Amino acid sequence: MVDTWSAPPTETDRDQPVAPVRHAWLAPAAAAAVALAGCAYLATHDPNDPNQLMPECPTKWLTGLDCPACGGLRMVRALITGHWSGAVHDNAVLLALLPLMGYVWVRWLVAGVRGTTYRFVIGRRTGFVILGVALVWMVVRNLPGFPLKPGG
Repeated sequence: MVDTWSAPPTETDRDQPVAPVRHAWLAPAAAAAVALAGCAYLATHDPNDPNQLMPECPTKWLTGLDCPACGGLRMVRALITGHWSGAVHDNAVLLALLPLMGYVWVRWLVAGVRGTTYRFVIGRRTGFVILGVALVWMVVRNLPGFPLKPGG
């Protein structure tokens, strides 16, 4: 999978034959294995416990502000343990993006099984919308009294 912020392929790019890629399914399978290993770790280690080994958000560490992804580990832990309202509380935007991430991963895997590659392309306008949503989410979640504070 290649993430790019460039324009979609042109008509001449689409007409070019795609050579089969051997073992193209290994990358999405490896990504799934790493994700499952991370979920297994989160199933047995609580990110809310300061004594657990967890990565620290660089934005939170440097500025004290919650970044758009802050609370992601807690959100995954809440999903794994069946606490749906906790997942919404920890990071509602990332939770809303999970179906899209799942769709992109399935497309990547299917292309790999077929021996081709999957190119996930985000147009310039979509990229700006994503950036805008992330910035608005970061500002809103750092407002005093905002009820959906990670870990709070």
